[in-house]
Amino acid sequence: MSNQAVYLVTVREGSEVYADMALVSILSLKLTNPSLPVRLLCDSESARWLQESGHRLPGLCDSVVVVEAPEGSLIYRHRWMKTQLPRFLPGDGIHLDADILVRSSLAALPHGDWDFAAVPDYNSSDMSELLRTLPHVIQALELGWPLDLTRYFNSGVFCWKDTPAVHAFFAEWHRLWQEGVEAGELLKDQPSFNTTLQRGLVTSATLPNAFNTMVLPAWELSPEAVVWHFWSAGSSKEHSFAQLVEQAKHLSTEQLTANVRRAIRFSRPWPNSGRALARLLDWRGHRFGGYRTVERLWLYGQRRATVLHLLKRVRGTGRGSGAPR
Repeated sequence: MSNQAVYLVTVREGSEVYADMALVSILSLKLTNPSLPVRLLCDSESARWLQESGHRLPGLCDSVVVVEAPEGSLIYRHRWMKTQLPRFLPGDGIHLDADILVRSSLAALPHGDWDFAAVPDYNSSDMSELLRTLPHVIQALELGWPLDLTRYFNSGVFCWKDTPAVHAFFAEWHRLWQEGVEAGELLKDQPSFNTTLQRGLVTSATLPNAFNTMVLPAWELSPEAVVWHFWSAGSSKEHSFAQLVEQAKHLSTEQLTANVRRAIRFSRPWPNSGRALARLLDWRGHRFGGYRTVERLWLYGQRRATVLHLLKRVRGTGRGSGAPR
């Protein structure tokens, strides 16, 4: 098991949501991994805002490491630090994005002689057809970066060991990321992350999908997940994490912790709209082996998609029975 869990936060007035997200995520981590030290890494501007606003986030962490980062946007400063983690935090570690709920122990990492480990993007071994259509991947390929899209990993959760090879990896990742920023304002860190990983500077391992389950593209993996990752949820607020982040604005730490505990006990990231409904759906899913598509869409708040799905089913039934179109 890693000897520290690391969160990175860049925040300023008007962008408090990032601190609230990290707050909710850390509460889930402390509930499920109480002995794992939590390190918060932030730039000096963000640290100043957290102190002046009196935000609860620093008080939940075992230590806060403040870094003098160059001026730039929140994303720029975040990625500038992320691509250099071992420079600021010695020792082995596991990095967790702020948009994550930890549901159980992180101790069962794969054994073996590896320096670095991550989970395939979209929880799939080969998403090359989709990946090649994404703007940041297109941009990276246009820069001439040799990306093998059949081996593409997500950088939201990764583990590293404090070895010379890992330090060399991060140095190259940071250099390549800066190259992307200067050449084409490529602030996304995953293209440079994967290009560097594929150069073989570290002995890498593939983490099980459970350690970084991306809940929208991999909904069916939710019950077995150690970590739910909401990166693909966009502006959707119809899932438990979004509801908890909203509650962080007004609930006490004790009340919020109780709601986080309840949310991670369910097999799916149902919205916290009612304990009885979530329990009923969990029972039904376990009893009958899954959920109907219409149930999932409706309970995720995708009302229009639910209606369209039902209309397609009705039309399909009609055509199959010889009814006029």
